[in-house]
Amino acid sequence: MATRSARETITTALRRIGILSEMESMSADMANDALTTLNDTMQGFPARGIHYVHTALTLDSVLNVPDEQTRNVMLMLAWDLADEYGKTISPKLLTDIGEAKSALQACYYVVPPAQLDSGIENRLFIGYGGSVTRV
Repeated sequence: MATRSARETITTALRRIGILSEMESMSADMANDALTTLNDTMQGFPARGIHYVHTALTLDSVLNVPDEQTRNVMLMLAWDLADEYGKTISPKLLTDIGEAKSALQACYYVVPPAQLDSGIENRLFIGYGGSVTRV
């Protein structure tokens, strides 16, 4: 699992979209609002085709995704925060966000169960030697 905290993820996302500079830190209100957005973002992953079950995070919680997915979660959060703050996303960041979404979808892909075709279900199979088997 990840080693990055929700606070670190939020700070990086806010810096990525230009809300915070490298020298600034979040206010308590900003941190709490962004935490709500992070939880909403991750709770909404299934609607985006990411089959993930979310448990609510606190600011000091470690993200409950594999380490290699923490950047992708941060980028998805940046997308949602940019919308909240009315920030325009650069074409490069938009491409990165699209790739992040695809990577999360791939990581949490669930193979659907195979379905037996009803046309095959009740057919007779005549094997070698004339044996008859219902398949």
